[in-house]
Amino acid sequence: MATLRAAEALVGLPYVARSFDCMHLAVLAQQQLFGRTVRWAGGLHPARPTYQVALVRDAIGDVARPLAAGEQPEAGDAVLWLAGGGRSTHFHIGTLLLHAGEQWVLHTSEALGTSVLQRLAECPLTGLRLEGIYRWL
Repeated sequence: MATLRAAEALVGLPYVARSFDCMHLAVLAQQQLFGRTVRWAGGLHPARPTYQVALVRDAIGDVARPLAAGEQPEAGDAVLWLAGGGRSTHFHIGTLLLHAGEQWVLHTSEALGTSVLQRLAECPLTGLRLEGIYRWL
């Protein structure tokens, strides 16, 4: 199981619109921290967040499943949020990590500018609304 310390190696990676965004980081984290190969097409993403909604929603459905009722989150699960509002609403994804009884998430965004580790409980303070937690296939 990957530790928070191991995930620190992926902190500080610059966000690059269309070529290294939250989905790219999630796939990289699966490879480097959990030894999983995610069968995601990858490539360039649409530049506008409104176009990313369908992309992330469709991608997550192809490579992960929502946790079943009563199923406990595990390190490496995908955390999916809704961000923004109105016409700018979009999905955002991160990787769940567990440390000392707390849930942390590794994620990146244009607003952050770089990849960060953040307590999952603090994410709503930045406008992220939890959509669900997913288990990679």
